[in-house]
Amino acid sequence: MSRIRRLLGPQPELRFIALLLAVIAILLVMIWRATVVIDRDIPIVPDAPTVCGDSANPCEVHITH
Repeated sequence: MSRIRRLLGPQPELRFIALLLAVIAILLVMIWRATVVIDRDIPIVPDAPTVCGDSANPCEVHITH
Protein backbone atom coordinates (compact mmCIF):
# COMPACT_ATOMS: atom_id res chain seq x y z
CA MET A 1 0.00 0.00 0.00
CA SER A 2 2.86 2.38 0.75
CA ARG A 3 4.25 1.87 -2.78
CA ILE A 4 0.98 3.00 -4.29
CA ARG A 5 0.90 6.06 -2.07
CA ARG A 6 4.50 6.84 -3.03
CA LEU A 7 3.61 6.66 -6.74
CA LEU A 8 0.51 8.78 -6.37
CA GLY A 9 2.23 11.39 -4.25
CA PRO A 10 0.81 13.59 -1.53
CA GLN A 11 -1.96 15.12 -3.69
CA PRO A 12 -3.24 12.58 -6.24
CA GLU A 13 -6.32 14.71 -7.03
CA LEU A 14 -4.15 17.57 -8.28
CA ARG A 15 -2.10 15.21 -10.43
CA PHE A 16 -5.29 13.75 -11.88
CA ILE A 17 -6.63 17.23 -12.67
CA ALA A 18 -3.32 18.18 -14.29
CA LEU A 19 -3.43 15.01 -16.38
CA LEU A 20 -6.98 15.76 -17.52
CA LEU A 21 -6.03 19.33 -18.44
CA ALA A 22 -3.05 18.05 -20.42
CA VAL A 23 -5.24 15.58 -22.32
CA ILE A 24 -7.78 18.32 -23.10
CA ALA A 25 -5.00 20.63 -24.32
CA ILE A 26 -3.61 17.90 -26.58
CA LEU A 27 -7.06 17.18 -28.02
CA LEU A 28 -7.65 20.88 -28.70
CA VAL A 29 -4.32 21.17 -30.52
CA MET A 30 -5.15 18.09 -32.61
CA ILE A 31 -8.56 19.50 -33.53
CA TRP A 32 -7.00 22.87 -34.40
CA ARG A 33 -4.42 21.20 -36.67
CA ALA A 34 -7.15 19.20 -38.39
CA THR A 35 -9.13 22.36 -39.10
CA VAL A 36 -6.03 24.04 -40.54
CA VAL A 37 -5.47 21.07 -42.85
CA ILE A 38 -9.13 21.10 -43.93
CA ASP A 39 -8.96 24.85 -44.53
CA ARG A 40 -5.89 24.39 -46.74
CA ASP A 41 -7.62 21.67 -48.78
CA ILE A 42 -10.61 23.84 -49.69
CA PRO A 43 -10.02 25.19 -53.20
CA ILE A 44 -10.50 28.88 -53.77
CA VAL A 45 -12.00 29.63 -57.18
CA PRO A 46 -12.14 33.38 -57.82
CA ASP A 47 -14.55 33.13 -60.80
CA ALA A 48 -17.01 30.82 -59.05
CA PRO A 49 -20.61 32.03 -58.81
CA THR A 50 -21.70 33.39 -55.46
CA VAL A 51 -23.30 30.95 -53.09
CA CYS A 52 -26.47 31.59 -51.17
CA GLY A 53 -25.45 32.83 -47.77
CA ASP A 54 -22.72 35.26 -48.78
CA SER A 55 -22.89 38.77 -47.44
CA ALA A 56 -23.69 40.01 -50.97
CA ASN A 57 -26.26 37.27 -51.64
CA PRO A 58 -28.20 36.36 -48.46
CA CYS A 59 -30.50 33.34 -48.44
CA GLU A 60 -34.27 33.64 -48.35
CA VAL A 61 -36.39 31.06 -46.57
CA HIS A 62 -40.09 30.69 -47.30
CA ILE A 63 -42.12 28.57 -44.90
CA THR A 64 -45.37 27.10 -46.14
CA HIS A 65 -47.84 24.93 -44.30
